[in-house]
Order: sequence, then structure tokens, then C-alpha cells
Amino acid sequence: MQEDINSKGTLHLVCFNNPYPPDYGGVIDVFFKVKALHESGVRLILHCFVYGRRPMPELARWCETVYYYKRPLWPHYLLHSLPFIVVSRQNPTLLRNLLADDAPVLLEGLHCTAFLDTLINHGKRVAVRCHNVEHDYYRHLAQATRHPFKRLYYYLESRKLKRFEPILKKATYLFSLSVNDQKWFSSQYGSAELLPVFHSNYDVTCLPGRGQYLLMHGNLSVRENEMSIEYLLAQVLKDSDYPIVIAGKNPTAHLRRVVARYPNAMLFSNPDEAKMLKIQQDAHVILLHSHQPTGIKLKLLSSLANGRFVVANGHVLNGSGVEALCDSAETVEQWKDLIKKRWEMDFPLQCIDERRAVLMRNFDNLAHANRLIQVLMNDAPLNECC
Repeated sequence: MQEDINSKGTLHLVCFNNPYPPDYGGVIDVFFKVKALHESGVRLILHCFVYGRRPMPELARWCETVYYYKRPLWPHYLLHSLPFIVVSRQNPTLLRNLLADDAPVLLEGLHCTAFLDTLINHGKRVAVRCHNVEHDYYRHLAQATRHPFKRLYYYLESRKLKRFEPILKKATYLFSLSVNDQKWFSSQYGSAELLPVFHSNYDVTCLPGRGQYLLMHGNLSVRENEMSIEYLLAQVLKDSDYPIVIAGKNPTAHLRRVVARYPNAMLFSNPDEAKMLKIQQDAHVILLHSHQPTGIKLKLLSSLANGRFVVANGHVLNGSGVEALCDSAETVEQWKDLIKKRWEMDFPLQCIDERRAVLMRNFDNLAHANRLIQVLMNDAPLNECC
């Protein structure tokens, strides 16, 4: 393959799912990484697994080639010694395509590392983008779910993932999403570099002055998010008269029933991108709560880019790099006091300038794409955890 004069080389990127449209956490990071690498001059060969999302021709705008692979979800994979999320992506055609040239490989998540050992043995430079400490993430899923079979699956998958994770020692490079994850992977596997999340918020659009309501938002089909909304409504906002908006993707029937108990709360289901932006801009205080400290919450960056005051707990904030831009609450009384304090204040113009400076410095997609290029394609050393 002859390289274009403006090309910085070819890179294989293996994704756990089709990253388009970028409408949930993991694929948002991948899609905007693909876009930034393309804009930086990389010729991308994208490999993605198809399940629940059909192939999208739009990806050809940013990729030299796009390969799609079926992900068979056979029940007997549950009995395999490898984690289900790994063995179900063990496609031999993928391996052949990755070995067809000498280009480096970026594997998105532990999910895509079934052939990591083989690739290294063939002399390939291979980086793994660690989206979470996966065994911790699955343990938290087991604790959160109400469904007995799912609880058993998540628990067993967590154990398998913990046994399998040392495969990461074989990777040429490791990149983490958060400071806390970077510390974990560096302590276990020698070195890892923090590469913050790639995101859609290219500008800060939040407005000064007053908003109209408290806002909770996210993927409302996820039990973790549902639990956080239930906690805030029942423990923090019970008997309050604040207007409350809850907005996000695919709210469950259970959550609809919960919200219906509160006459001052309104639920917006599946708002499009423009509507979601307007909902955030019209909020006065955005409440972000999590029961698990995994990864970085993209809704945190979105809230800071588009909303006014943000109150969050440590599981959302710790290791995010934007702690100073938010109010931190842990106890019910802290939540109540901070909401009351911010509700009575106008959002100042200088906070917008501060947010723009921090977000543009710490979450610059093109700068982070160029950092990937330096390491993966020019053999620059990793910036290791302090």
C-alpha cells in the first residue's frame, strides 16, 4: 500500500462494537478518536464487531478500510475459560487481516485482546486502550442488577476477567482513561499512560445567569444510572419543590414509574442531540451520582461543556481532572446544602472562561490523537504514572 505524501502512516484500530453512531459511552471515545486520527493524517483500517448495530457507510469518511465481523453470542461461550467478552470476539479473519501488513495495532478494551499474544509474537506493535478495570466494572454490575441470572453472569465474568487481565503485560503500550485506572495498570503491568477520553464537546456552550431546573441525565437503560436517580430522588430531593428534569436514552418502565411519583419531576425520553444540548443549557444545577468508581463519566464532560453548576460525588469526580470545576457531595446533607447554595446563585461568566481553559487543555482530541501517533507510529516513550 503506497502512502500518501501527507499521511502519517497506517494504523489498525480494533473496536468492540460499531462506533457509529456515537451514542453511548464506549463508542463515543472510539468514534471521536477515529475522527481525530483521520484529521491528523493517519490512514485508518477499522475493524469492528457487529451485534445490535448494523454496518454504517458513514465510517468510510474517516477510514481507509472498514472491516465488520460477526460476534457470535453462543451460550456455550459462557462455559469457556476465557471471558465471554473476549472469546466471542476471537475471529480468525480478524487475525489474518491484522497480520496482512506491518502497521501497528490499537485494541479498544480488554474485549479485543484475544490475539494480543499472537500479534506480539509476529513482531507487531500493539497498544491496548483500557476503558475500565474490567473485573471491577463487572463486579459492580453484579452488585447493581436485580436479575439473578445476570448477577451470576457478571460475577463469573468478573472472576474470568481478573484472571485474564495479566495478558496486558504482553502489550507494547497501555493507555488508560482516568488517573485512577492509570495507577492500577502501571502498578500491575509496568507502565501505562493517561490518554483522556475523546469526546464530542469541541466548545463550551454553557450560559451565564439562571437556569430553570435541576437535571439528571445519562443512559437511562443502565441499572447503575437508574439506581443513582432513585437515590437522589428518594434521599436528597424527597419533599423538595425544585423543578426536576430527567433526560436520557431508553428509560426503563421501572424508572418511569419511579419518576411518576414526583409531581415536580419530568422525564424526557430519547432526546435527540440538539434537544439534549438545550436541556443541559437550560438547567441550573446538574446532579451527577454514581455507585461505582470506574472509568470516566462522559456525561461529566458534557455537563461542564453545556450546563451551569455541577454537583457530583467522588465516584464521578475522582481522577477525572475536572474536580476543581464541580462541587463534591457525599452525604445526603452535603447534597442538599450544595443544591440549595447553587440554586440561589447566578452562574457567573468567569466560570465559563475557566471551564473552557481546563477542558480545552485537558481534553483536546487532536492533541491526544497526535500523542497516539507519536507513541504508536514513532516509538516515543510513554509518559508513565507518577
